[in-house]
Amino acid sequence: MKVKTNICEKFECVDKGSVQMFLGMQIERDGELGDISVGQSQYIKDLLRQHRIDSCRPASTPLDAGFQVACDSENCKRVDGTSYQSIIGALMWLALSTRPDIFHSVSKLAQRNKDPHSEHMAGIICVLRYLAATTDMKLHYRACKQPLKLGGGGDRVDRRSYTDYVFLLAGGPISWKSEKQDCVALSSTEAEYLSMSSAHQLCYLETTSVLNTLQRILCTMQGRNTLILDIT
Repeated sequence: MKVKTNICEKFECVDKGSVQMFLGMQIERDGELGDISVGQSQYIKDLLRQHRIDSCRPASTPLDAGFQVACDSENCKRVDGTSYQSIIGALMWLALSTRPDIFHSVSKLAQRNKDPHSEHMAGIICVLRYLAATTDMKLHYRACKQPLKLGGGGDRVDRRSYTDYVFLLAGGPISWKSEKQDCVALSSTEAEYLSMSSAHQLCYLETTSVLNTLQRILCTMQGRNTLILDIT
């Protein structure tokens, strides 16, 4: 309430109560100070209905294990690039907003925006089938302590690994990323350290800014950010 009061003192505001919808994201809260969840179930349902697969067979993963975007065969069937890019754009908005679990898959499929083939469109359908099975999945935020987590993977095309990481705050993700590394790592261990280095740089640019803002408007947060690297 103190935050609202301070804002209303400087700007003309109308208090309409707790937010329930923001940029297509559905926001729910358990009481005044309870857990917060953010999801886009209606957006997903509209997306599935738009592409006429709302009654499809659900999938347990966004993409099959080992799915590769490489395809140099001249016999492969091309698909309409405009339609492909449109679906990728819709999925990317979802992945950036509330669904980090599909971000890696969508980023991988987006590499074929200029020359999509039928197998890449099949990959998009697989992502949509996964969304059909997880329509009500949401981001949850609660009072707890969780560390930053990192992960990495490889690509058969150019042997460059992926930098994948997510920042967690209040038990839920607040920032995530999945992109190819600039160089070819000589081992999986080196690829993991490259991921850690990239995440460490972002700590100071993005996460520190978020935490400083929270400290100013909410409460004083003590302790240091913990960066954990899991090499498997």
